[in-house]
Amino acid sequence: MQVSYQGGCKDGYAEGHGVARGVSGAYYNGTFKGGSKEGLGRKVYANGDEYNGSWVFDAREGPGTYIFGEASSWRGDRSEGLWVADRRHGKGVYIFAPDNIRMETNFFGGVPIDPAPPAMVQRQRAMKVLLPVIGVPGTQVCSITTQGSTSTRIARGVVTNVLEDRLQVNITTPETLRVSVSKMNPRWDNITEWMPCK
Repeated sequence: MQVSYQGGCKDGYAEGHGVARGVSGAYYNGTFKGGSKEGLGRKVYANGDEYNGSWVFDAREGPGTYIFGEASSWRGDRSEGLWVADRRHGKGVYIFAPDNIRMETNFFGGVPIDPAPPAMVQRQRAMKVLLPVIGVPGTQVCSITTQGSTSTRIARGVVTNVLEDRLQVNITTPETLRVSVSKMNPRWDNITEWMPCK
């Protein structure tokens, strides 16, 4: 739901460059045609995800980059390439955070259709080993790689949710949160960022 609009107008509809803001903090900054997102623009969604690229009649269409925001279970991941009818389609790249593993692939209807590269295969193997051990809500976990932790400052937390290869962890060490760039708690991380606590 749109709360405010600043920009060009024609016959009562947004036209040309403008900024539209929504109730939940979402906004779009870009070009409009006949009241619809059309041309180049940046949309920031309520959960912090953002899309920068081409739009046709309010749908992502053409070249663009989608970045998953802090509140997303895929925080920091990026998807770059072509979009058709609001979905990834054709040649593109998916970049996995935090280690920036790149998966160059072809997409069809939003789904990658090429085999995974070796680095992704290793990540999938690690996930299969870790998931039964720490992929259960209530499990106590530790990390030396999540934001705010180091090999000498171990982060501790409790798993609160699991989604595919991601864990949502409620951080229980105040020092981790104090020095972390992201103050979000609980936070989503790749499952390989965490290990069982002893």
